[in-house]
Amino acid sequence: MQLSLVFPMFWGRKKKKIYKKNDQFYDHPTALDDDGTIPQLFKSMNILADRDFDVIAVAGANTPKKAKAVERTAGKLLRKHAKKAGVRLHFFSYSHLEVLHRYLQKIGRDDLQETIALVGYSPMRNACLLAAHILGKEVAVSIDDDCIFVEPGYISRIKQQIKSDFDGRPILAYCGPYLTESGSIYLERSKSPHVAYWNVIDVMNETFRRYIVESPGKKETPFAIMGNIAVHRDFFTQVPLDPPMQRGEDMDWVMNSHIFGERFIMDTELLIKHAPPARPYPAWRPMREDIYRFRYQQAKIANSKSGNGYHLLEKERYLPYPGVFYQDDFLERVYKAATTLAVDYLSRGQKDDARESLNNIYHAHYLAEPKVDPFESYLGFQKKWVEMMTIIDENRDELQKNVFGDQLE
Repeated sequence: MQLSLVFPMFWGRKKKKIYKKNDQFYDHPTALDDDGTIPQLFKSMNILADRDFDVIAVAGANTPKKAKAVERTAGKLLRKHAKKAGVRLHFFSYSHLEVLHRYLQKIGRDDLQETIALVGYSPMRNACLLAAHILGKEVAVSIDDDCIFVEPGYISRIKQQIKSDFDGRPILAYCGPYLTESGSIYLERSKSPHVAYWNVIDVMNETFRRYIVESPGKKETPFAIMGNIAVHRDFFTQVPLDPPMQRGEDMDWVMNSHIFGERFIMDTELLIKHAPPARPYPAWRPMREDIYRFRYQQAKIANSKSGNGYHLLEKERYLPYPGVFYQDDFLERVYKAATTLAVDYLSRGQKDDARESLNNIYHAHYLAEPKVDPFESYLGFQKKWVEMMTIIDENRDELQKNVFGDQLE
C-alpha cells in the first residue's frame, strides 16, 4: 500500500516579530530563524514499527514577501531531519507551485489554478493531497508539524483499517484523537473570563468525552482532528477541503464529506500526541477567526440542498461540537464574550486589545457573513478539484518528473 504522511508547514517571519497586521493568520507559525517543531516530529518517527511510508511536506509563508526564504529554509530543515530519521521526503513549495501553474497554462486549463495554492489552512491541506496524488499514493495520512508519534503500530493500524468494512461500507476517511502533551484527551481550559460564553474548549471536551472517553472503539463521528486523519484516494480525489475556511478546516472537511454522502470513522485507538507551541496572538484574534469560520459554516448549512449526488446538511448532526456554534444564540454568544474580554483588557490597561475585542461584534454581524453562497461555491470548487485529479491521473508520469523530478528515486 502506497502511503504517505502529509503535513503543511505554516511559516511566519523571524521570532522577534513573527507576524504583522496583514499577514495570513496561522495558529502556530514557524519562525524563519527557528527549527520549530520539526526536529521532535521526525525524531518521533523512529518509534514507528512499519517503515513502509514516506513523507510529503508542503511549506507556505504568512506573507508573500517571505516565499523564497521559506522555501529555502524549510527545504534545508526538512531534508536534514528526514535524513536523520531515515525516511524518504518529498517537498512541495513555491517553485513547485509555479511548475504546476505553468503546466495548466500550457494545456489551456488556467481555470484550475485555484485548486493549487499555498495561502490558508484549507488550500495548504489540499496541496498536500494534490502532491500525494501526483506521487501516486493510495493513502494520505494528514498530520501536523507539531505532532509526536507515540504508538509503534500507528502506520500498521491505518493500513489494516483503511478500506475495511464498517457498517456495510468501506472506511475511506479514518481518524483518531489527539493526546495533549500531558497525555490527556481533554484540552486545558483558558483562564480568560470570556470563555464562559466563548466556550470552545468546554464544548470540545464534552465532545471528546462522548465520542472518545465513554465510547471506545470505532464509530461515525461529527468531527475530526486534522493532525490525525487518514484518507484513501477514493475519498481525497472526490472530497477536497473548502478553500475559504479560516480555522476548523478539519471539522469542515467532515461536513464536506456529508455533502457527497461520505463519512468519517473515528477510532479511539488511533492515537497521536499534539505538542503545539504557544500562540503569538492576543485572545481576540483567534476568536475573530472562529467567528468567520462559524458564520461561513452556518451559511453553508442554511444554503444546502439535496440533488445530483449531493445532500442537505443538518446542523444538529454536528452537536455538540462544532454544532453548538451553529445555533440561533451565536450572535448573543459573540456579544457576551467580546464585551467580557474587552472589560478584562481594560482592567489591565490594554486599550487597543479591548477595542479589537469589541470590533469582533461588528465582524460577527456584518463582515463575517459570506458574500457568496458557500454551498454552491464549494460544489463549484469540488467540480474543478475532480477535474484536476483526473488530469493528474492521465498525466502522472509527466507531472511527477516536472514537479518532483529531483526527488524521485
